[in-house]
Amino acid sequence: MEISLLSSLDFDSKKKGRRLGRGHSSSKGKTCGRGHKGQKCRSGGRNHGLKKKQSLINKRILGYGFKCRRDNDHTIKSISLSLLSERLLVNYKCSINNLRSLFNLSRFCYVKLLDGEINIAGLVLECDLASDNAILKVSNLGGKIILSNVLSCKD
Repeated sequence: MEISLLSSLDFDSKKKGRRLGRGHSSSKGKTCGRGHKGQKCRSGGRNHGLKKKQSLINKRILGYGFKCRRDNDHTIKSISLSLLSERLLVNYKCSINNLRSLFNLSRFCYVKLLDGEINIAGLVLECDLASDNAILKVSNLGGKIILSNVLSCKD
């Protein structure tokens, strides 16, 4: 009795799939249930949501990174104090136009000073924007930063 039970049990109980394209009598012959003529009936012809993926990629690219949008026409170029220490002398008075010409910047971009290593005493710098640490470092060395154009952030 036990032997007959074991033989009747099928350990591979998964149903076998229907074989496609084996003649019209097999109910999945000729077009194999794909229909007639079109992208979906051809081999490898499914376009799995390309437009959806494309739009997601575009959204990711647009939202990536940090961009300070202060003005449509103007961009902000940042200059670190360590770059300035290589190019300027002691007790040098530098206007914003001189800074732009030193770094080949256009007159339409804002100049922002950022923190960095500096060892020049008595610098007087004019710029549009400056970080708090940059102002502290220059003032500790006996210099001064003049903000010529204080902007409010329009996010």
